[in-house]
Amino acid sequence: MKTKFKFLSALTVALLLGFSSCSNDDAKDNTDNGEKKSLFFKLDKEAIAKSEGVAVADGTKATLSSGYLYFVNSGGTIIERYQLTTDASSDLPNGKISIAEASAPGVTISGIPGSVTAAHVFGNVPAVDQNGATLTMPTSGSINTVKALTIGIASQVTTASCNLYGTANLVPAPVAPDYTCDVELNPTIARIELSDITVTGDITGFTVDGIFIDNFDKVGSIGGTTGTYSKIENGTDPAKFAVGGAIYPISDRGVTFDDNGGTGYNAVSKVAKPAGSNVWGYNLFAASTLDGGSAVPIIVIRLKNITTTLNSTPGAVFADPQYITIKGFRPAGGGALLTEISAGKVYKVSLTVNAIEPEDLAPVPNVDAINVTVTVNVVAWEAVPLAPEF
Repeated sequence: MKTKFKFLSALTVALLLGFSSCSNDDAKDNTDNGEKKSLFFKLDKEAIAKSEGVAVADGTKATLSSGYLYFVNSGGTIIERYQLTTDASSDLPNGKISIAEASAPGVTISGIPGSVTAAHVFGNVPAVDQNGATLTMPTSGSINTVKALTIGIASQVTTASCNLYGTANLVPAPVAPDYTCDVELNPTIARIELSDITVTGDITGFTVDGIFIDNFDKVGSIGGTTGTYSKIENGTDPAKFAVGGAIYPISDRGVTFDDNGGTGYNAVSKVAKPAGSNVWGYNLFAASTLDGGSAVPIIVIRLKNITTTLNSTPGAVFADPQYITIKGFRPAGGGALLTEISAGKVYKVSLTVNAIEPEDLAPVPNVDAINVTVTVNVVAWEAVPLAPEF
């Protein structure tokens, strides 16, 4: 999602010369010098889908249902904070801006201190952090402290909970005395979608006992950084892919794994998939392309009750369980395997065209890994269709 916020302000010499306004005990350069800005605030918003549900379509945007708008000075010190709410109308004296009102026609904010040079917006911030403790959004101090606040991946399942972040500097408008500030508000997550698990060759039937995301960040920051908090890397130990354990608790079903409530997904005509046209979908923390992206996740698929043309007795040829490991994504047009995933992209995996063969199975996860082919479409959420490559 790219949500744009627009601000217009009265021209002040203080902005260009770095003068300060509005006293704050936590800042050294934001004392009020009498110069004020009147800002016009406007935003756009739409929606995305959730885990094991309708696939995300090209161009789909993320919903903004709540958030915080921060104004900071040149040193990154917080000058003012506003709360974005679902209230019918804005209450600027109490620091509240209505999302609906800001969407159309927009909200004018008067009296912004002259020291303000940039805006930061955090959307859909969860009420609690990764440990379940209340997540408090500061009203003063450094904006870097806000950006570093951490949340858990379990908070990123539904449309309304998709974490969003954006920032931009104030710049002079083409016609004085106004300033403008356009903020692109983007997801801090990427999405992996798996539409089906299809087999070919001697395999005649199977049950998908579980689909697990491996090599992912279980914790991320609301400012869109990953890689330093809680990386999950399970290796080849089957015991770590246990539903109800520490890594894949029941509460994370549909977040980082799927098992159809423990009953699995039975193949029909060599194909297993969710009901109807749904997909298995997983929202994962990821840095932006500008920040270098994040590690490519691994998809581990656990099968049982495998029958073959050689023996119709489940488990007679392939003992339960067997694993399929998808460990690399390759562009559809060819080229090297992807070395990162990026926030705001949807990576679509399909095993229909080049189906799983018996030699792709292994008795433990993360061995004999296969790669998949990807196609990138540049949209609000970048849909990245995937097909397997063996």
